[in-house]
Amino acid sequence: MRMSIENKWIKKTILFLCALLGTIAVSADRTIELTSYDNFVEHMGANHVFSLIVLVALWLLLSKILFIPHTKRVQHFSVFSAALFALIAYFGFNIDRYSSLFAPHGINKYVIIDIFLLLSGYFLLFFPAIRWLMIKAQDYSYSSIGKERAWFTGNARSIFLVTVVISVLWLPYYFINFPGVVTWDSYYQINQGLGFVPLSDHQPFVHSLIQGLVLKIGIALFGTIDQAIALCSALQILSFALIFSFIIYWLARCGVSSRIRLLVLAFLALNPLIGWYSVTLWKDIWLAMFILLYGTALYIFCGEHTLCCKSRIHTTVLLLISILGVLFFKKTGIYIIVLTVPFLFYYGKKHRRRILLTVLAAFAVYGGIYTVCMNQLNIQKGDMREALSIPMQQIARTVKYHESDISEEDKLSINRFLPYDQLGELYNPKISDNVKSEFNTQAVKDDIGSFLTVYFKLMIQHPKTYLEAFLANSSGYWYPLTDYWMISTNSYQHMLSFYNENQWTIYDENYLSYQTNPSQSQLQLHAEHFVNQLRKIPIISLFFGIGCYTWLCLLLFFIGILKKNKSIRPLCVLIGAVLLTCLISPVYAEMRYAYPILLLTPILTVLLFRNQRNDHQERDIQNG
Repeated sequence: MRMSIENKWIKKTILFLCALLGTIAVSADRTIELTSYDNFVEHMGANHVFSLIVLVALWLLLSKILFIPHTKRVQHFSVFSAALFALIAYFGFNIDRYSSLFAPHGINKYVIIDIFLLLSGYFLLFFPAIRWLMIKAQDYSYSSIGKERAWFTGNARSIFLVTVVISVLWLPYYFINFPGVVTWDSYYQINQGLGFVPLSDHQPFVHSLIQGLVLKIGIALFGTIDQAIALCSALQILSFALIFSFIIYWLARCGVSSRIRLLVLAFLALNPLIGWYSVTLWKDIWLAMFILLYGTALYIFCGEHTLCCKSRIHTTVLLLISILGVLFFKKTGIYIIVLTVPFLFYYGKKHRRRILLTVLAAFAVYGGIYTVCMNQLNIQKGDMREALSIPMQQIARTVKYHESDISEEDKLSINRFLPYDQLGELYNPKISDNVKSEFNTQAVKDDIGSFLTVYFKLMIQHPKTYLEAFLANSSGYWYPLTDYWMISTNSYQHMLSFYNENQWTIYDENYLSYQTNPSQSQLQLHAEHFVNQLRKIPIISLFFGIGCYTWLCLLLFFIGILKKNKSIRPLCVLIGAVLLTCLISPVYAEMRYAYPILLLTPILTVLLFRNQRNDHQERDIQNG
């Protein structure tokens, strides 16, 4: 007699196998080298008590969600997502720990069995959870109609009040880090903005000039650069609070209920990472703000959201300003705009003429200002090496691990662009700065053909090495458990002390008069320790990792397809464009590069589950 899946013994067997494989994936000690049967057994069950607890917990959990009815679309997306995340979980660990796809002890029968068991275990952990999430999310939408709070609606008064609330909540970060957080890049831009060193488009010169103007005003008012930086930090807090307040206001205009908007406000105002970045003088943080505004413009132009802004002029100005901000505040901004504009045209069918004119105007202004400033202000052009981090890392890794396979002709060719004999020592799989600093840009400009020839030749010969070089240099952007610094406690005084210790030129005539406050320094250390301790708490720690937001956005994108919500697709494309610029960046897990993704994730979530069937009622409520 043919047995049905409904047979309880078949179900119990499936449940046990799934729970067992999932337990192996969770409890396996992957730091143990798999070279013998004994350490393989130790690797699989390092902690018997913990393994038993996990097995029982998974059994109970899977019994509730494994056999829930579902559609084929849900099944397909769940299988694909679970398989993708399982691959990332397995190989991401190796890349993060060893900078290679496999552990250093190589491939043997135990490793092959381990790959099968862990990939199966990860898949069986992710698949039921993702499928349950997609089943629930497919038909879920929160009500956009509800009781509104008078001080928290889509009007100008609420923008002012929310700005004040956010600013007040960020004041502790201002006092703890007074006069502001100044890192290496920040200090260099301060000197550029004040005219101590020549402007360079390696750093966004528009940001340097604007920041320099504010600093000059601060010096005129308070007398020292140190106090001027305090003014700059204060204005930055107000500016960011105003932008976030505008986002909350915009969500109100979109019909998002006050309860949901309060949750978004709490995320933006209470997140310690966002608060710390509000007083960090980085151009990357400003870029994230303009990307956030650009995301709102994409959503407005690519859907039927007439209530999101009051007039065509407002939406056009929003699109223009956001594009200019993205273009001017970091060189990689042009990649983001170029990658997203085609989708803006595709989804914004009813506004193509206005979109075209706005985009053309933005690029005309950008090109005009860029050309005039470069010529009139004698701005130095940045080095092309900044865009070649990944190719340089791939060549360096190949030289380090496959030197015997490289011909003398290719060695000579590589040596024209990079110091061949030093590449093995210079190569750091997670940061390209060492190799990048030795790159001969002029040689590449003189003979780009030879560079491309040797690059692609080595790629064909060693594709796995090239892949590992790319993955190792980008692991933090897609692997959630990567650990890397996120906040800095450097101040202007710290940078001056560093320059003084190295006997480098200091342009600030008052630097000897600056004194650090021991109490403030101690408080700053306690605050930094508190944030770092949060990163060690299970579950919470995931939200301090860039990879977590990448996974969340992927899931939201798939759910959006299931829900046939086309309005959020341009936002997903924008997040994908930002992620792409991170993947080709010189550092493997720099949160400031991926900061726009962190800010866009809650907005994407809110808009994905928004009930769009009551637009007319929403408009009535907003116009009250």
